[in-house]
Amino acid sequence: MSMSFDELSYKLEPILTKEPYWTDDNLVFLSEIPTKFPFERIKVEEVFKDNQWQDDLNFDDSAMVYKGKDGLVIITAYSHSGICNIIEYSKSLFPNTKIHSIIGGFHLLKVDDKLRKTIDYLKEQDIDIIYPAHCTCLQAKIQMAKYMNIQEVGVNLKLEFK
Repeated sequence: MSMSFDELSYKLEPILTKEPYWTDDNLVFLSEIPTKFPFERIKVEEVFKDNQWQDDLNFDDSAMVYKGKDGLVIITAYSHSGICNIIEYSKSLFPNTKIHSIIGGFHLLKVDDKLRKTIDYLKEQDIDIIYPAHCTCLQAKIQMAKYMNIQEVGVNLKLEFK
């Protein structure tokens, strides 16, 4: 069920921001994620803006980051902005903090150049555990597992975030 902004505003107090929104010292909603790696930014659809159709590069895609005792836990939605872009932005908000794990969709739907560049980037990050979920195809997970600790997300699996 979708709601209009007015319906949502009646039930909650939405906070609209393009800047990171800190819920406390250890948890941040990233809001708009800058593009450092253009190969990741995908066209989702087109929008009519300024009297013309333009590519919707989905700048409203976001993620959350939790800082725990073992390091950062990055929680993504669909990663339309790109998992590498999300990681870079997370690192900029928590400088010199290890990334312990990442969980969520990575929007890697086939074995292609984008996947190869993503794997090259991830190999350099020394991330303890990666949990690629929805919108990450099996073949992408298999390729990633050759180089890093990939764990499955599913029913009856215990995830440990400290």
